[in-house]
Amino acid sequence: MSRESSVEFLQPVAPLHIRSRDRVRDFGEVYTQPREVDAMLDLIPDAFTQIDTRFLEPAAGNGNFLVAILERKIARIDEAFH
Repeated sequence: MSRESSVEFLQPVAPLHIRSRDRVRDFGEVYTQPREVDAMLDLIPDAFTQIDTRFLEPAAGNGNFLVAILERKIARIDEAFH
């Protein structure tokens, strides 16, 4: 699978930007915008220097952090081998 097709595969189908008040109250569910995810991951650039670094995401929701982490790991592999 090429980098482009793997990234397309990882894109959310239809991200939900608005959560209902009931879901926030009942589950503590809060959507994190991609710009916030990127800003937070930018704070830990050393975490992406080793491809085998592990991340714990106990409240994955739609997987915004996991997708962004995987995209950065794929980019690191591309840099290392191309």
